[in-house]
Amino acid sequence: MALRHPANDDQQKISFDSDLTICQPREPLKTTPSKRVEAARVLTGLKQDENIDNARVQRSPTIVKTLQKVALMASIQKELISSQIPYVFPSNSPIWKTSIWVVSIGVCYFLMVNISVFLFDIPNVNITAFWPLNGIYAASLLMSPRPLWKYIIAVIFLANGLGNFSLGHDWLLSSGFAVANVVEGGLIAYLYLQWNKSNNALGSFKSFFIFLGAVTFSTGIGSVLGAINLSNAFGWNLFWGFFKSWFAADTLGNCLMLAVILSWNDKHLSLVNLKPIQILGSIALAISTIGLSIVVFSQSSENGIIPLNYLVFPLLIWAALQFEVKGASLTAFIIAFIAHWFTIHGKGPFTIYGASTQDYIFWLQDYLVIMFMTAITLAIAVVERKKVEKT
Repeated sequence: MALRHPANDDQQKISFDSDLTICQPREPLKTTPSKRVEAARVLTGLKQDENIDNARVQRSPTIVKTLQKVALMASIQKELISSQIPYVFPSNSPIWKTSIWVVSIGVCYFLMVNISVFLFDIPNVNITAFWPLNGIYAASLLMSPRPLWKYIIAVIFLANGLGNFSLGHDWLLSSGFAVANVVEGGLIAYLYLQWNKSNNALGSFKSFFIFLGAVTFSTGIGSVLGAINLSNAFGWNLFWGFFKSWFAADTLGNCLMLAVILSWNDKHLSLVNLKPIQILGSIALAISTIGLSIVVFSQSSENGIIPLNYLVFPLLIWAALQFEVKGASLTAFIIAFIAHWFTIHGKGPFTIYGASTQDYIFWLQDYLVIMFMTAITLAIAVVERKKVEKT
């Protein structure tokens, strides 16, 4: 096992007598002579009244290395305690618990298919404007051991196919939807784990860029498959329109939903230990976000539309500064949910752009992508700054 000091990239390795290998900073531990001698006495078992050459102790490589190891292990322990530990379904669970876990994922996905189509379906287009379901699917894979992936993929395929069939699509079209969505969500989870290894949290800029790359590439593949399926049913001249709508709806939905789940999936999270000021702040933020989003995006063209869409940015800044990635991702998701619902119904500041609902949604999603990127980038900057301050 290898552990790295969080504040040093250029390091040398040293070994304990055990099988644990750690990394030693190049700079020696900065302590006063008196503290070093006292620590040396304690670590080497010397009594206070024993004669010892203070200068020799201070120069002793063994003592210096021992002190450095102790300080380094304390720093690593502090970093591990303050970092996020995601929940993963235990691989050694009994078969009945595993079955409940897999089936519950499928049932949840099936219900969300019907809810998403009901809320965000674009009339006469056969595509939903906002599709966060593959974010749920990808998160369920990331939270499950690899041996369960094949069962989850099979359950998602059935849930998506049955969900689309229950909405009036034929079996061929429903199966095509299922294939496209299964490939898209599965590829997101696979690439994110391959590129980001075991770190599932959006706690650094590196993990965030990997997250964006995995989501964008995987959604592009899924969009091609979905556009082929739709074009085969409704005409190949509509391929580009299908691809653009699918890609925008799924990319935004996957980013928002997966960011919420990954950031909130934390074993250290405990709402019971929140301070009263934190509880009041979260309630005020939630009420402000919902209220202001409704005001901004419920405007009707009959009464005149005022371009107030950037009024929600102070809320995102508030969420990022006080609640980091958890607050920023959830706030962005709430704003996107409300904005999509009103825009589909012909309301809000983006209904003045374009001549159809698809045009309105396209420009809305461009805006929401910028909003999401701004919020999460600021939140990660706050996290990185706190890490530096701790070290």
